[in-house]
Amino acid sequence: MLKTDIECDAFVNNAIMDTYGKCGKLVNAVNIFECLLTRNVVFWTSIMADYFQHGNFEEAFEPL
Repeated sequence: MLKTDIECDAFVNNAIMDTYGKCGKLVNAVNIFECLLTRNVVFWTSIMADYFQHGNFEEAFEPL
């Protein structure tokens, strides 16, 4: 999660989520996802891919 309350650009948020996911910090990726005011198909795909990459197949389909 970012240290400030500034709403970042969608590309920045997605890049941070993706980086956390690839580094195995799934909890951090989910925290960013949950803080998003608007969630589009790109964000949903990213968070699901993070779950899949770490073998959390069932959790990927649970509502956040």
